[in-house]
Amino acid sequence: MIAVGYSSTLDFFKYLLELKVTKDLQMNSTPKRFRNETLRTLVLVIATIVVTVIVVITEPWACQKLGWKHKISDDLNDTAQITNAIKQSDSVETVDGEVGLNDFVQNYSVEDWFNNFKSNKVSFDNKYDGNTIDVIGRITEIKTDFGCALIVMQSADNPYESIEFSNCPQNKDGWRDEVAQIAVGDTTHIFGKYDANLSSSSRMYIYKCHIKK
Repeated sequence: MIAVGYSSTLDFFKYLLELKVTKDLQMNSTPKRFRNETLRTLVLVIATIVVTVIVVITEPWACQKLGWKHKISDDLNDTAQITNAIKQSDSVETVDGEVGLNDFVQNYSVEDWFNNFKSNKVSFDNKYDGNTIDVIGRITEIKTDFGCALIVMQSADNPYESIEFSNCPQNKDGWRDEVAQIAVGDTTHIFGKYDANLSSSSRMYIYKCHIKK
């Protein structure tokens, strides 16, 4: 009986010891796995940050070397692009006469016209209503309205501000062939007459327009 009891007791303690070891292993393995996963996540985060920084720093250089189109080149207010779009000369012919190229780029852009327009529409209307003005900008939309071709140039300062150009007296399109030769994204010199009545706080309307060749 004693031997049997002793043997049973040893077996019992052995069982308890094995149970404790098993639990310890389970307790220890979970934090270890957690630490491993946390470490892997941290490494991935650091690697992502490093790659992002490298891409941001080298993107303009890489785009230039590989001939890709960098996002900055899409800026509607890029003076260099506007200048390159105009025929290479020292001056530009406008309704005001010949204007220096730099003066034309800086003072005849969509943004410049709209800033003057917004500063005091009453004064702007008195000065320009019915008069021909020259505008240089990038075309953001080409559409038709009652069968007449319309060109839209949005302001780079505010996409909700735009200048619309048309040439449709008595609902007869007077410049469809001209408009057919250009496309959205082109930087174009357009001249036409300002209409105060059809212009609103967010839109300037120019009619009897033509595209400057």
